Amino acid sequence: MKRRLSVFFFFLAGIFTVSAQEIDAKVKKAVDDLAIRLNRPIEVSIETPTIDGSDSPTALSRYLANKANVFAASNKLYRVKTASSTRGINLGRTGGSDTGKITGTYTVLGDSVEVTFNLVSSSDNTLLGSQAFVIPKAELDKLGLAIVPANFRTEQEVKKQEEILAPIATAAQASVPLSGSKDLLIDVWPNSETRTYYDGEELCINLWASHDCYVKVYHIDAEKKTQMIFPNRLDNDNFLRANTEMLIPRNGGFRLHAPFGQETIVAYAQDTQFTNLENEMVQIVDANGSAIAGIAGGRGLSIQAREQNSPPSLSASARFTFTILEPSAGEEIFSYPKPANMTETVQSLRSEIVRQGGSFNGNEREGSFSSAGARGTYRLSGNNIIVTLREQRNAQSQPSTRGLGDRGFRFSFAKPPDLPGAVRTVKNGISQKGGSFNGDERGGNFQASGIAGEYNVADQVHVNILEKPFIISNSLIEREVKNFFGVR
Repeated sequence: MKRRLSVFFFFLAGIFTVSAQEIDAKVKKAVDDLAIRLNRPIEVSIETPTIDGSDSPTALSRYLANKANVFAASNKLYRVKTASSTRGINLGRTGGSDTGKITGTYTVLGDSVEVTFNLVSSSDNTLLGSQAFVIPKAELDKLGLAIVPANFRTEQEVKKQEEILAPIATAAQASVPLSGSKDLLIDVWPNSETRTYYDGEELCINLWASHDCYVKVYHIDAEKKTQMIFPNRLDNDNFLRANTEMLIPRNGGFRLHAPFGQETIVAYAQDTQFTNLENEMVQIVDANGSAIAGIAGGRGLSIQAREQNSPPSLSASARFTFTILEPSAGEEIFSYPKPANMTETVQSLRSEIVRQGGSFNGNEREGSFSSAGARGTYRLSGNNIIVTLREQRNAQSQPSTRGLGDRGFRFSFAKPPDLPGAVRTVKNGISQKGGSFNGDERGGNFQASGIAGEYNVADQVHVNILEKPFIISNSLIEREVKNFFGVR
């Protein structure tokens, strides 16, 4: 039975690329180590890591954020806060004493990238802990995880663009006044937690303001050209009622395509209606310092022709950056031994994907699949199955589980007679393959080859799979675990 347990975890360790496995282990250790100083569980949100000194998200940002979400969810000292489509600035209110956020930055150091995770108290922004780790650039290249957006060559270029945008604050930089303040505040955010999109996905823009106001929205594209995109000739109603969210476009979204790279959305609000809107609708100008200063000052793109009327008594601006990722960004390649019965495996996979509302087209040799969380392809190569997977889930939702239809995939089975000995064998085997296993005969957690889970032992062995490769169906994982634990 020990040998069968060991074979199962070697099976886990053999199906995922070593590069991703080693990076995942470092992310998990950083997230877990941040929790060590906590003396009780706290509610946390996961913010997207960005290039140090900027607000720029990248393919690496998306990968790190998704991993931090998964591993925080598996740590009992965190209660991961589900992202909400409702935002806005809560005047006079901050997080409670038992809430926090995990933030992150990264910077290039020679042939490596240093990532830093911080755990920050939401109540007073006190730093509760910090953890850093290093990833070789070569390993990121293997995974297609770019460290700068496609329209930049270096970190320095990204930071230079950030300096140009500095007159317009990000939502995170905006100060929150005391309740009852007469200042106008505006918030703007996208329909993506990570602020990243793949080619063909749709961008939706959310707006919120603390007072009744009129708004304009500008778009700075990957080629650093800017244009007012709202109001426009199809929708010119730009009045925003206080504490009420507005979604633009009002129906559908802006479909994103090449050129790939970082883009920016800027929102400007004031308490009186704007003039010269018709002219601004057709203007496209370079997003240089003068143009940004014109937007920040309420003069719009026609900064040479300043309006002669008196300035508004209340005004505010805010922005967010987002990145359109190249099609291959973040693709993960799996390789695992061909099952003895490919027909049964394909049928099981087809059933699982259809159950989740996805689509499957394939046979025992090759195929493709898609569902709410991911899409990919598979093919036979000798005695292995090669799978290419791209995670699709990107909206404000629960942390991604690589296509797992329901978070909390759980199952139980009878406790084997020699569980302590079996656990020791499993721990040694998975450690030799670069994975992590922390536990004993009472319970623990494991992470190997793209599969993360936890178990606890009572009258039965209870297993909770938190993350798994999409290609392996829930029923197949459960059957394999039971088999290798000697349970039928």
